[in-house]
Amino acid sequence: MFRSVEIDGYRGLGRFAMRGLGRVNLLVGKNNCGKTSVLEAVYLLGTGAVPSAIWRVCDLRGERFPDIPGGSTRMEADVSHLFAGHEIGDGSRISITGAGIEHSTEFSVEIEERVRNEEETDAQELADGPSKSSGSTYIGIRSRGKAWKSGGVRFPLSPRRGLDRDFANGFDDRPTRRAAAGPSGVHFVPARSLAGATLLDYWNRLLHDGQEQRAVEALRIVEPAIQNIAAAIGEGAGSAQASFIVKLQGQTRRVPLGSLGGGVQRMLALSVVLPHCANGMLIIDEIDTGLHHTVMADMWRLIFEASKRFNVQVFASTHSYDCVESLAAICRAEETNDNEVSIQRIEAGRPTSISYSEDEIRVAAERHIETR
Repeated sequence: MFRSVEIDGYRGLGRFAMRGLGRVNLLVGKNNCGKTSVLEAVYLLGTGAVPSAIWRVCDLRGERFPDIPGGSTRMEADVSHLFAGHEIGDGSRISITGAGIEHSTEFSVEIEERVRNEEETDAQELADGPSKSSGSTYIGIRSRGKAWKSGGVRFPLSPRRGLDRDFANGFDDRPTRRAAAGPSGVHFVPARSLAGATLLDYWNRLLHDGQEQRAVEALRIVEPAIQNIAAAIGEGAGSAQASFIVKLQGQTRRVPLGSLGGGVQRMLALSVVLPHCANGMLIIDEIDTGLHHTVMADMWRLIFEASKRFNVQVFASTHSYDCVESLAAICRAEETNDNEVSIQRIEAGRPTSISYSEDEIRVAAERHIETR
């Protein structure tokens, strides 16, 4: 569990640090202050910035190169947007460090432009990626004290400096992934929640583990009439609204989950992802999306109890005062240890967050002090 995180060179953050982190951490601040960028950096830190994680943070923002008319149909992420100034060149670098009580983790993402040595093997260079040209741009990932050739990984970008989607996602199946990756239980839930196919995959894994009742209990926080839920197999199962159907008390006909509103879908996403984050991290952008203020305290209770049960560190963001107030209510009501909950206020241009401990969160709520 990280107690502090330091970021250097990621997007528009420059040098930035968060300290006083707990098990559950809520990031607050004005629009465009960098909350989502911080969450992405934490996600990359937890995953070891494997190519699939790099692809995902670019894809969620639509940072992709357009298809070339009449050319390749490969989808490529424009990784330049991850770096300060939206430009990359030889030596461009991002560094992210997380420190805990007993350990610390550090990795860097670096750009290298050079001519490929013909003696380098495909296994060493992962040259079965999108480019095999002799003069190439490479992106390298290495952890503290490890050179690329002795512990990190390095792989080529395309001629237009893009990261190929198929290569990035296929990298998870490689033995070399284990050399760079962090805990496997690190998951990112974006502001627009999870796409239907992704949500269905999480649900199937939940069924395999026999924990589907937990999802039903979470959904009842928003809609108490829900009795059970099932995945809709067949036509329409690929969309977020048509993938699941629910049985409501007093009704014989099942209804699509999407008919019950965004709050129910949000709770389903949180409830199915949490068990897969065991001994890892859950990152949630705009956690209160679609949720009414009357259910936020129950939502936080679900998050807090699951984080302890599965040993998960949670990072979330919000713009809502109700969301902050509800977290404060949990701090007042629950028996918690020191440093289990923190609020991190982010201000544009400020190199460190303003950290509020549990006691400070309680006092701020009681005295109606603005923490956002």
